[in-house]
Amino acid sequence: MSVKTFEKNDHFLRKVNQTGNSLSIGLPKDIALRMNLQKGDDLQLTLNEETDEITIKKVVNMDMHPNLLKSMDRVMIKYSDMFENLKNR
Repeated sequence: MSVKTFEKNDHFLRKVNQTGNSLSIGLPKDIALRMNLQKGDDLQLTLNEETDEITIKKVVNMDMHPNLLKSMDRVMIKYSDMFENLKNR
């Protein structure tokens, strides 16, 4: 199966639908395939308030508690030199 290579200016038009108390849109199959999206995947939507553009990114959910991720970030920053030295051995 081949996946279409998108040009920078490819556009897809979609209607906004009502789903319960929320609004929803459908993603084109080509985009879902390219992003390897499956039912139940998490997406992060970011609104650029200056341009009214929405960016959508797939979230890699590792089922970790947010406090654990913060702790891991602190360790990575604190010991970054040591990790870099180990990498270069």
